[in-house]
Amino acid sequence: MLFDRKFRYNIVQTGLVQVFSMASFVILLVFVLPRFISKPDLGLYVTFRALVASLFPLYTVALDIAQARYLGYHTGDSDKQKSVTSTVLVIFFFVAIISTSLVLPAKSFILNHFFDGNISMFYALITALALTGTYRISYTFFQGHKKMRWANVLQSAIFIFGNLLAAILITTGAISGITQIVWFVALLPGLSIFPFFYILATQWAGNFDFRKILVYALPRVPHLFMTGLMMSSAVMLAKYFYSSSLAGDFGIATRFFQLAETLAYAFNMVLLPGVSELWGKGDKVELARSLSRYADLVMATGTVAIFVFYAMGPFAIRWFLPSQYESGIPILQILAFAALPYLFYLMFRSIIHGVDTRPVQVFVDLARGAVLLGVFAVLTRFYPNSPAVVISIALALSHLTAGISSYFYITRRVGFHGRLNLWGIHLALVLGLVLISSFFAIPAIILFFMVETGIAWRYFMKWRSGRLKTV
Repeated sequence: MLFDRKFRYNIVQTGLVQVFSMASFVILLVFVLPRFISKPDLGLYVTFRALVASLFPLYTVALDIAQARYLGYHTGDSDKQKSVTSTVLVIFFFVAIISTSLVLPAKSFILNHFFDGNISMFYALITALALTGTYRISYTFFQGHKKMRWANVLQSAIFIFGNLLAAILITTGAISGITQIVWFVALLPGLSIFPFFYILATQWAGNFDFRKILVYALPRVPHLFMTGLMMSSAVMLAKYFYSSSLAGDFGIATRFFQLAETLAYAFNMVLLPGVSELWGKGDKVELARSLSRYADLVMATGTVAIFVFYAMGPFAIRWFLPSQYESGIPILQILAFAALPYLFYLMFRSIIHGVDTRPVQVFVDLARGAVLLGVFAVLTRFYPNSPAVVISIALALSHLTAGISSYFYITRRVGFHGRLNLWGIHLALVLGLVLISSFFAIPAIILFFMVETGIAWRYFMKWRSGRLKTV
């Protein structure tokens, strides 16, 4: 069974790591950086992070996804698993050299449009991209072998302790200025060098299967590029067309969506090998049954996220950030309505990767990218003086496109089904509370917690008594 005890343990452990990773990032981005660097410099910082997220597929070319997929597919066959990892390592070394030679000619463009001429940030970007590649290869090795404990240790060292150490060093003045901060962040993934060389020493095999890995990985590179670009699109559009300050606003507002990304990442990392294993065995009945339960969880969480972002997000911005960042509140409230489809898209990415060798996600991302750019171009023409609203609406509609596309594809391919009546009732309740919160925020938040606690308690009692239907 996909949702067995080990799966639940890995989900809890991985979920906690994601939560603490997010918390450490929020501490650095929300509580530390706005107080020690200017808003334009904060815009440069989030732009740097956005470029890393967008360009790292140049160095991984989906080898990490292929490794996780085929290690799970060949569970129990150590020779084939070593062949998979050896092939991935060889390709990675060649790709890293080629990709660096491709990024260097773009130096002038990146400096002029994204880094305000700071050449040191450009070299930090190349360093971060290469080290992110070694991190992704190391992480998915442990993931594919279902050793999530070691994968979580690696992520904790880089992101949790790394972000907290950065926050401490900035607060104490040990590092200061945008250049030093960016270089420190760029070098953090370098901790993955140690497991990377361990894998190289212990998993090297004389037989390679380049065709299998490349046929699976290369068609997914456009998807990874599109995913990174879409995750960072608001920041990059704001920086490219407007200013570093607006990029800073979007950097803060879109970080709230990292709550959804954190939950999705935990499930995706654990799900991909298991889904691939069930699909490889041809056990579609068990897969559909498990995913029906999973869909209920996704929909419930997504509807809750709408209210959390719309009603509670503004309080967080006002309480924890300097007043100059309150301009990000309308951005967050517009994006809140896209939380449900965005979460569905995020939570089902690994399932689509696991059940189909075709690059389906590429078409999903091309569709959402076309919607983003099309809406942005049209609205900019009619509302040239409202860049924050224009970018927010364009991004929200692109999330809606991705969520709907993913839902219809996965239901047709796997055939799972959730409790649609429960989905509709929950969504209607949350939207009603969102409307109330526009006029009476505090009472709406109190009522929200009462309603969600009641639903959770009813669900728990049904599960405890054995009356909860999972299909």
